Amino acid sequence: MKSLRLIKILCIAFLSLLCLTACSFPMASLMDKITDEEGELVSAKSEEIIACLTENNKEGLSELFSVSARSSKTFQDELDAVFGFFSSEVYLRSQAEALAGGSASIENGKKTRWEVSPEITYIEVLQKAEDSDELLNRYYSVRYHWVIEDDEHPDRKGITYLEVSLLNTERSASIGSE
Repeated sequence: MKSLRLIKILCIAFLSLLCLTACSFPMASLMDKITDEEGELVSAKSEEIIACLTENNKEGLSELFSVSARSSKTFQDELDAVFGFFSSEVYLRSQAEALAGGSASIENGKKTRWEVSPEITYIEVLQKAEDSDELLNRYYSVRYHWVIEDDEHPDRKGITYLEVSLLNTERSASIGSE
């Protein structure tokens, strides 16, 4: 009698454990899918930003910004300030984070609002010294806020804020508002 009761308890415990772990697999799979998708998008956008900065492509960087950011009265001055601040004779290498903090709203399985705040940890470039033709290494970092989706406010889609900082100094230039 005791052995039959023990078998029942073990069966219930085993089935409960099986149900609990089986329910977590779809959630883990969904999280992996979201993380992979976000990582690919962020990596691609960071590469676009790096290319625009290192190739001195103001128009290209401008096009990455949202319509609302570009319509700001100070946008062109801020864009000019970033390109005046970021100086690159030769691009060497960079490192960007693939994942970023952010938020999303999902309705009926569709993302209606999705925004992230990634960071390009560093961009290493060679820059001419002010008083000679010598090339010096410079390291910049970039933080930006990117609205990937916004069904209610489509004019916010795009980068809304970007800050370029010279590493190990407090010098920076930015476009938009956080």
